[in-house]
Amino acid sequence: MLGRPLGKYHLQKLLATGGMGEVFLARQEGPASFAKTVVVKRLLRHLAADPAFVKMFLDEARLAALVTHPNVVQIFELGEENGTYFIAMEYVRGRSLRDVGRALPEGRLEPGLAVHVAAQILHGLHAAHTLRGDDGAPLCLVHRDVTPENVLVGFDGAVKLVDFGIAKAASSTSTQRTTLKGKVSYMAPEQFQDRPLDPRTDVFACGILLYELLAGCRPFAGASEAAVMHAILGAEPMPLLERGFGVSPRLSAIVDTALAKDPADRHASAEEMAKELEAWALEEGAAASTTALRDRMRALFGDEPAGGQGAPPASTDPVFTEAAGPSRTVQMTAPMAARPAVLAAPAKTSRAPLFFAGIALAVL
Repeated sequence: MLGRPLGKYHLQKLLATGGMGEVFLARQEGPASFAKTVVVKRLLRHLAADPAFVKMFLDEARLAALVTHPNVVQIFELGEENGTYFIAMEYVRGRSLRDVGRALPEGRLEPGLAVHVAAQILHGLHAAHTLRGDDGAPLCLVHRDVTPENVLVGFDGAVKLVDFGIAKAASSTSTQRTTLKGKVSYMAPEQFQDRPLDPRTDVFACGILLYELLAGCRPFAGASEAAVMHAILGAEPMPLLERGFGVSPRLSAIVDTALAKDPADRHASAEEMAKELEAWALEEGAAASTTALRDRMRALFGDEPAGGQGAPPASTDPVFTEAAGPSRTVQMTAPMAARPAVLAAPAKTSRAPLFFAGIALAVL
């Protein structure tokens, strides 16, 4: 399939394979030497005959394409050729936030840069949370999978949120309410309890990301996924203020608010948390910029490789973890309060030195 066209795209390199699709680096070519590098996600062939999976894939493209924001990867096209469905999307030359963490000497980023990254993620989330349909009605989109793997940091300093693969929208009906998908270590308490989800669910996950960036470890520890679930549900994380990394009381309090067990005690929106972080940065004289983040990326990874084909960091061990290994995507068929969670095997993925936007949709 490589080298052959899929629609107007020539597939060049397989970047990853998941439970639903394959993701390729691709080239779009046109008249007068026009050429553009994109990422193409193709629905797996054996799923193309299943109407349920086709519907999920189409929902993915339809909803993700509606989110237009500088901090969210752009969707270009939904296509179909000889029964093969595919999505073409923006190609980001850079690394995932996971790889940035691995490249940092102690897994920690300077507070000003960490806050800048978190604020950019929150602005992208707010754009998704406030999205409206053609009729003007709110879509109530919740990402549900805000993780270091799903945040891309470009070699130019841009921060982009990717993979709305398990996002929920009130207008979609692709999955049942009792199916829970996501990475355990980044889920909010309400996701384990089959309670309603709203933007504050993503705020909780962003609080975990910011805690990781500042401390080099996750706030909720456990030797197993079940133990991490119970920690998220019932344990209070050690405040950043007590970890001794020079985090100010105010910044520690902002993160504590984001990690509140009860959604009512968190920031009311992603935008509210972003504004608090930006206000802290200005008052502390720690405001960072895209240029500063670009320079930090160059210090970590060197100059941008030609064509973006850089080698991955030398270490492949997860830095952002206090649990026994990296988080996995799970499915639970009943609320945790009702009976123990049933963990499904993680989807097989291949790691690539360059990251991309992989997306797929489910619903609230």
